[in-house]
Amino acid sequence: METMNEEEAALLRDRLITSTMKMNKAHRNIMNGKISPMEMCTLGMLDRVRREYPDRKGVKVSEIAKKLKISMPQVSRMLNTMEKKEYILRVMDPDDRRNVYVSITDKGIEQRNSIRNDLNDYLNTIIVNMGAEKIEILSEIITEMSEIIEREFGNELGKKSGKGKETKQ
Repeated sequence: METMNEEEAALLRDRLITSTMKMNKAHRNIMNGKISPMEMCTLGMLDRVRREYPDRKGVKVSEIAKKLKISMPQVSRMLNTMEKKEYILRVMDPDDRRNVYVSITDKGIEQRNSIRNDLNDYLNTIIVNMGAEKIEILSEIITEMSEIIEREFGNELGKKSGKGKETKQ
């Protein structure tokens, strides 16, 4: 790989930032302010547990935090919002009051299904317009970028880590 000059690297960074911002805006438009991506992930997790383990009380708050890689206070705030929207139900474990179990409500299932249908329509439109080959390439690139970010920065995102300074082509 050859090293590019700073001007070329700056142009590529600007293009990457612009395209990422456009994708985020499109995603927000699809979600239409109904629910955050973290809330959607949580509903997905709760619905999967409900279907695969029908006898289970729900999911512990700590499990949600671990799976989403966010702090307990962040999870609590998110769950408060979801509870107000009546998407989830929180129940304290009578055997161990330190444990709170979260489960999805019928309204949460309906909301998740509605958003998934909207997202499927959106993605199908993109696939039809771009073609399967470009979508495969795009998926590979996004996966590679995600792996680099995770490997190079891990939990250091948003902090100066000193990594990634060298720009290569």
